[in-house]
Amino acid sequence: MTETDRQLFRASTTVTVGNGRTSKFWEATWLNGQAPRDIAPRLYKLAWRKHLTVQEQMENMKWTRGLWRMTSEEEMIKFLVLWDLVESVELTPEDDKIIWKWTSHGDYTAKSAYEIQFRGSFCSFRPTAIWRAHAEGKHRFFAWLLVQEKLLMTDKLMARNWSCNPTCSLCSAQPECAQHLCLHCPFAIQRSSARCVDPRLVVRYTSMPLRERTKTRRSNPHVHRVEHLERKKQKDL
Repeated sequence: MTETDRQLFRASTTVTVGNGRTSKFWEATWLNGQAPRDIAPRLYKLAWRKHLTVQEQMENMKWTRGLWRMTSEEEMIKFLVLWDLVESVELTPEDDKIIWKWTSHGDYTAKSAYEIQFRGSFCSFRPTAIWRAHAEGKHRFFAWLLVQEKLLMTDKLMARNWSCNPTCSLCSAQPECAQHLCLHCPFAIQRSSARCVDPRLVVRYTSMPLRERTKTRRSNPHVHRVEHLERKKQKDL
């Protein structure tokens, strides 16, 4: 088993200690879901006989052997933290239990282990959701370019060695990129909020008689956008 395999196992399991006969003291995640080697990595390097189980290490405090070589204040602080955590655990006659995090029943499956190893290495986004959206074609195309990171903002232009101002020209506060311009720019947020249509207005307007719709159209500027969305929806259907 490689070090990568051990890290994956620690990240994927939580150990509930019973008698401590099967769980490795330094390797198992038995201290509030963490392994002692991850809590105090420097102490792990100083410790002797790292392969012993929880029961063997807690007998006569064997896990402290080798830690007398501590030299820094940080190592001493980590030792006290680890001491408190170990002392808070009491062994019982029951067997140790290992819970696999990536399944609802807590048992290991090869499928879940395979999926977690490749999580983040591929995109699970379904692009058809963009093209099926009830929006104008230019808006769908813009969203597609945004997802593909193809919008030529200043960050992309500077990567091509184009001379330009890297600061957002709207708020003049943050560097300009697609994520900032669409999600975080105060000016863009204010403009998009002003153009948003209250869903309650859509329901109320579409259920009105024709005469009342005419009056509402004159008094509420958002009604024209509601009508446009309704025509677009019917056309797509």
